Amino acid sequence: TVLKQMDIPEGVEKIGERAFAKCKNLERINLPEGLKEIGYRFIADTAVRSLKVPKTVNRSGNYYGDGATGGALALEEVIFEEERQKSQIIFVRTVKQMQHLQRQKFQKA
Repeated sequence: TVLKQMDIPEGVEKIGERAFAKCKNLERINLPEGLKEIGYRFIADTAVRSLKVPKTVNRSGNYYGDGATGGALALEEVIFEEERQKSQIIFVRTVKQMQHLQRQKFQKA
């Protein structure tokens, strides 16, 4: 069985570091309202192209500057439900990585 989509159930408050890393066929992940923390590189080496971050997320993993979306090279957009999250959460490792993601878009839902 190939994992292409993951719907994180309501009630989950934390996703661990590298939780879905190397799930190369994973194209979509739905994060629930109530989620508070996302571990670093949680979707590294996946096919996820878009990620919507619930407003309840207020913390992300950080390992030597490698944020929640570190290594997620297929990622094209990150949608934050609240503007303030952009400055509070580390989602990409470096500006250089952001430039590598040529179509990276940060927008408000």
